[in-house]
Amino acid sequence: LTITRQFISSKLFKIRTQNLTIYNAMKNRYTYYFIVICIIDLLFIMYMYYYTKKIILIPMDQILKNTIDINNGRLKPFKTTGGNNELTEISNTINRILTENIEATEYIKRITEGNTKEQININDDYKNSQLFTSIQEMQAELLAISKEEKERKWITEGLAVISEILNRHSHDFERLTTEIIKHLVKYTGSLQGGLFTLSKITNNQEPCLELVASYAYDRNKFINKKINKGEGLLGQVWIENKGIYIENIPKDHMEIKSMVGSTHPTSILIETLIDNKDFFGVIELASLKKLKHYEREFVTRIAENVAATLATVENNNRTKNLLEQSQQMTIKLQKQEEEMTKNLDKLKASQEEIKRREIQKENELKAFTEQFNEELNTHKKNLFE
Repeated sequence: LTITRQFISSKLFKIRTQNLTIYNAMKNRYTYYFIVICIIDLLFIMYMYYYTKKIILIPMDQILKNTIDINNGRLKPFKTTGGNNELTEISNTINRILTENIEATEYIKRITEGNTKEQININDDYKNSQLFTSIQEMQAELLAISKEEKERKWITEGLAVISEILNRHSHDFERLTTEIIKHLVKYTGSLQGGLFTLSKITNNQEPCLELVASYAYDRNKFINKKINKGEGLLGQVWIENKGIYIENIPKDHMEIKSMVGSTHPTSILIETLIDNKDFFGVIELASLKKLKHYEREFVTRIAENVAATLATVENNNRTKNLLEQSQQMTIKLQKQEEEMTKNLDKLKASQEEIKRREIQKENELKAFTEQFNEELNTHKKNLFE
């Protein structure tokens, strides 16, 4: 047993020693592996940090700083260094938006400075841009507003000049109508024009439209022109009591003559002069161009003012005539009153003379009667004695 125990103990010691040697060898090997793995992990972590910083953190930081600058109004394209495809795409997208905003801002600045007629040249990249679409709509709206304002200003200035003419020459009918048609022809860019007024009924004759003022008309043909109701375009306008604008002019209606020849007008505008449903006449303008809608509106408004002025002039003339008739009647009545006063004075004097004569005759008769009575009494007395 002792020998067996010693033998087993020696075997176990050898196994232990052998296992311990193996353990130490494996421990050293695993320690080396662990150190190598730790070094590799550290290097990997350092590489990943460097890669992450270069590829993600630095580009993100640049994007963040540039977006802060953009938010503060410093619009300037930028470029990110490094970065992956996603960050590069984000940077490019921001740059495209920034470039679009810069170009839009520049164009809006030009629009605000008054360059509303300049058209936007949209790049292919901005075809679907809502910003440039909005700018285009804004530009179109500004162009429309500018056009309307220009037309409104043109009408207002023309009305102001016509109003001045109406106020200045309201007492002179001939000068008034001449200046009105002259200004209308020049202001609308027409070549000739005429103002016709409704003549009054005289000697059982029917009323007609009579040319009272003209500008650039062929005087030999038109200076004494009179239009009957229903005759030609003017006569039809008179019947319908409504103005017309035509561009297909009948060749027998009018021709424009000049030193180099004659031609037919491209357009004719005939506007009625109506005030409170009373017809006073028409204005006719002939032009070699097509009149725009605001020019026709201007002539329509002028016609209303002219008709109102003609109505006022007619009322003033009627009032003046009535006043003159009233004054003549007053003078006549005064003369009649003076004659009646003279006649009354004569009648009164005659009555007083008659009364005086009656009193005188009465006194003479009374004296005669008294004398007769006295003589009669004296005769009776002498007779009885």
